Amino acid sequence: MAKEQKNIEPLYDFTDSLWPREAGKYIASRAKYVKIQQTGVEKVAKMIYDELKTDALGSSNFKASTVHPNGSERECIDWIFTMDTINFSFWTNPNPGRPEPKFEVTWNGKRETGYNAAAACINRALSKGIPITSAEFMRDVTVDQIKEIFKSDNGTSIPLPELRAAVLNDAGRVLIERFDGSFYNCIKECNRSALKLVNIILNNFKSFRDVSKYDEKTVLFIKRAQILVADTYQCLSSKYEPANFNDMDQLTMFADYRVPQVLCYFNALEYVKELKDFLWTYEVMELGHAYEAEIRGMSIYCCDRIVEEIKALRTAEDEAKGLQQITATDVDFYLWCLRRKDPEPVEKAVPFHLVRCIYY
Repeated sequence: MAKEQKNIEPLYDFTDSLWPREAGKYIASRAKYVKIQQTGVEKVAKMIYDELKTDALGSSNFKASTVHPNGSERECIDWIFTMDTINFSFWTNPNPGRPEPKFEVTWNGKRETGYNAAAACINRALSKGIPITSAEFMRDVTVDQIKEIFKSDNGTSIPLPELRAAVLNDAGRVLIERFDGSFYNCIKECNRSALKLVNIILNNFKSFRDVSKYDEKTVLFIKRAQILVADTYQCLSSKYEPANFNDMDQLTMFADYRVPQVLCYFNALEYVKELKDFLWTYEVMELGHAYEAEIRGMSIYCCDRIVEEIKALRTAEDEAKGLQQITATDVDFYLWCLRRKDPEPVEKAVPFHLVRCIYY
């Protein structure tokens, strides 16, 4: 049991906020810049359904990646928590007129970029004996250490090193003060509920509080809180009972900058000309702008629609065979991995929206 601490922050009040699924519906009912295309929704649903029937969907989950951990339960949990605490803003501006060196790292003979590069850096640090996944190290890590640990092959460092140090400092402190030094104890408290674990994360770790405003409503996107839960489930549900959450269908997709791009590529989402023209300027979008809120909210709504279409495709034979039920998190993993396998056509078709923040 976590030790009692005095003078800690109060629980965060989400009473008047729309949670992600409701936020998606609300934004979809009012969106001006992003639209749903039913033919594209159906196309993506059929792609996922066909791969599900051939067991190919397994290549689009957490365990399939070579940069992800496969050690003990505690080691995996500490790794996942550390990674998802810094799981934001890996991009470098893709503007061909102002090229920037990419954040890329070679690990085990393979060149990794973006999220995978950050994961490789954590693995590299651990291989050198740097205890980056320990709460004490997180609490005390400096900006200079972050720059060195997350150094790219070209000598540059990961974007936003100061903010990454800050979020790790705060997370490490909270783990020590409230959870005996490990996210492992948060999982033990959630009683196999993904939603309860999301609440534990939001109530204790302030960098995960991904809150925005849209049309006078407070909306929660909470990308990192949800993906932390989903990664834990994907990695450990088959071998660690407390991580085998029984309500994964209550989570939504993880509203970031890559999955909306893929949804547009497949014409499941459509951006109006004004928004498309802005994206092609490669200008950084303001956090909280209506463009951004609609891109993220409509992505949540769109992935939920895809899940419904997959359900409609299922047959009695599928049910009899016990074919896997698909959730919005599965749709997200599939689309994110799909772009990584063949990024060039997606990049040529539509730019991703550029926002610098700690939330995604």
